Amino acid sequence: GRSQDSGYNVQQWDVIMWWMWWNFLYTRHYLCIVSSINDKYDLYFKIGYQQPVPTTR
Repeated sequence: GRSQDSGYNVQQWDVIMWWMWWNFLYTRHYLCIVSSINDKYDLYFKIGYQQPVPTTR
């Protein structure tokens, strides 16, 4: 019983470490995407504010 319990604990720890590692990679990738989207929106708004806004009336 003891050896099985310790083996299960080690396996569980491996899963937790693997999950944390992938969480870190996904979070870093997501932050890069968000920052690039923010840059695109900043550029879009700068161009949009420089150009005259067309009025419908």
